Amino acid sequence: MIFSSTRECRSSWRRSKSADWISDDQEQVFFYDAGFVRALSGLKRTIAVSTYEASKVFSFWGESDQVRMHESDIPRAMGVGFEDDMMAVAMRGGMSMYRRIGQFPTPKEGVPDYDHMWVARAKYLTGPIDTHDVAIHDRRIYAINTAWSCISIFGYEESFQPIWKPPFVQNLKPGDRCHLNGMAFVGEAPKYVTALGQTDEPKAWKATITSGGVLMDVQTNEVLLEGLGMPHSPVWSEDEGCLHFLESAKGSVTRYTPETGAVETVIQTDRFLRGLAIHGGVAFVGFSKLRETSSTFQKLRGLLNGDAAGVLAIDLKQGQLLGTLQFEEGVDELYDVSFFPGEGRHVVLSERDALMKPHLVLKDKLLFMRRQGKEA
Repeated sequence: MIFSSTRECRSSWRRSKSADWISDDQEQVFFYDAGFVRALSGLKRTIAVSTYEASKVFSFWGESDQVRMHESDIPRAMGVGFEDDMMAVAMRGGMSMYRRIGQFPTPKEGVPDYDHMWVARAKYLTGPIDTHDVAIHDRRIYAINTAWSCISIFGYEESFQPIWKPPFVQNLKPGDRCHLNGMAFVGEAPKYVTALGQTDEPKAWKATITSGGVLMDVQTNEVLLEGLGMPHSPVWSEDEGCLHFLESAKGSVTRYTPETGAVETVIQTDRFLRGLAIHGGVAFVGFSKLRETSSTFQKLRGLLNGDAAGVLAIDLKQGQLLGTLQFEEGVDELYDVSFFPGEGRHVVLSERDALMKPHLVLKDKLLFMRRQGKEA
């Protein structure tokens, strides 16, 4: 299925802004259509959307006939991962960890209530390793370490511990040798990764950036697919026994079925796609502006519409666009789209929020404090 966002009629779109009871100056404006509201509301879930360029993680959920959004400041936010009540966000120079809190104060009047709050609790200082996709399993954080072309795990002893690298990368060295970026778990371990090339020299993948991408099997070291158009964001669908991923340079959502080796385009868009979350047969896919200063993005002009950033809702079975959300301004490039675990309305209380409104976490309760240390 092919669609062009340039032909959409936006006269019926609704305009809204973020609701934030921590900081009144955070008012990101966005537009959305009725189809996006229906898709998100029907799932009764909240999506997390990260942007490294604007240094934020947004929470979006549907409420009645509206989309609500909360924003949280996280420096150079990239991959977002969850396991039960634990959340990890790749950020500038480190990995920030959050805990879901069961009891928290009621928001001020006029701001919508929340069902779940995620509060910053700790941080690993990794140094500049350009972390991309993130996952958590058995309380251990896994991430794509793009600068060192490997999958890494993290602890307080050292910046990272490499556990896998592509076989065409001979030695563990810095320099972003193949632009390893995406990772999908199957069961208890990483199974699939995406990269923009099969190269072993710093930035050598840029020579064939729009057509040299690969999908790999981590456990067998096999290159499953090659010649891909900037693959990102692999997501395994256990019920269907297939992998979905994005080909950013083509604006497409692609399905790969390992049992048969079948590869098919689910939907072809005219957007630069990056960030994929799937639930109930509906995919929420991030799209970004084409960077003005990038020679790579210049190659995509005329092929893709790169004038805005936002999120698409897509019916994976029918290969049809259900709806669109788009930022008005201030957000140009998105990285990850993920579902918060469980139903309800989820918000993130970041380290910056904690500085603006000091708090304590005691057992499963969040307490806001006055500056002198007394409970508010």
